[in-house]
Amino acid sequence: MAQPEENVRSAKKQRVARAAKHYLEQKNDDLLSTQEAWLDVASVIFSEDGAQVEYFPRAYVPIYFG
Repeated sequence: MAQPEENVRSAKKQRVARAAKHYLEQKNDDLLSTQEAWLDVASVIFSEDGAQVEYFPRAYVPIYFG
């Protein structure tokens, strides 16, 4: 069984990037031409003992919206 973070493939990255771009367009058009964005990944595995959370900051190569 693959780890949750291994399931973040190209298509999912593209969907998240489009959603982030749409969000920024709604908030402020100037942000798209001046900002660089990194996308993080969080992995959560539930078991009888509780949850195991791993956080991967800046997991994606920077995405340039401008």
